[in-house]
Amino acid sequence: VPAVYHKMLVYTIVLVALFSTVITIVIDVPGSTVDNATSPGSLQYYLCANGSTAITHHSILHLSSSSHHTILPGHFCLIAHLSNVTITSDSSDNIAHIVCHNATAPTTGLGFINMTHLTLHNLHFSHCGGTISSESVSSINESRIYFPPGQTAVLLFNHCHHLTICGVSVDGQY
Repeated sequence: VPAVYHKMLVYTIVLVALFSTVITIVIDVPGSTVDNATSPGSLQYYLCANGSTAITHHSILHLSSSSHHTILPGHFCLIAHLSNVTITSDSSDNIAHIVCHNATAPTTGLGFINMTHLTLHNLHFSHCGGTISSESVSSINESRIYFPPGQTAVLLFNHCHHLTICGVSVDGQY
């Protein structure tokens, strides 16, 4: 009788292992300019597509370190309610450059809300930041923290658990 239970236990462990497999999605992101900043495959497309994000749980965005990644004015991108997301350079030796092209009233940046296991690695943000749009403030306020109108940021982290930031720099911020 114990041999039967042992065999059932082995089958149960195998089934649990099969159904608990996590698939990680790796996305290579080439550089973008002002002309193609919103096209499929650009950083802005993945992080700010139509007011939401095109990435999912267990995603790794490899940003090309050999070109710039453009985020256009008026896009304070909110990435929310995801786990195991990494945004990194495609090279361990070189940083990826994220360039925000701000207008006279800058509203360009990235916000992360209710994220678990978020990693930002080897990134440089240039000319990003500014007043967070009222639409973004409304989304942030839904997460039990109050942001009054007129807040400014380059990067915003709200209710993020297990956050890793390594080799990230910011210059020319608003």
